[in-house]
Amino acid sequence: MEGTNPVASGDQCLQTFSRKLTSSGNWHLFDDDRRAAPTFKEVCGRSTMSGWVNSTSMSRFSTFAKQLRLLDEDLL
Repeated sequence: MEGTNPVASGDQCLQTFSRKLTSSGNWHLFDDDRRAAPTFKEVCGRSTMSGWVNSTSMSRFSTFAKQLRLLDEDLL
């Protein structure tokens, strides 16, 4: 809640869900029709996704960070 773009609730964020396209095999984010349409003035976003997508999405980041010699302060 004390980040760069603080909000009182996740409901104030752009709402999406993830789906794998059968034609390309790529994952994409789509508008969540259960929520109001995005205005693209939202300061944050959140997505509904499977546990597998959530746990593997950043699985290669540590290798990436080491290869580019990123330090903790570099990510701010």
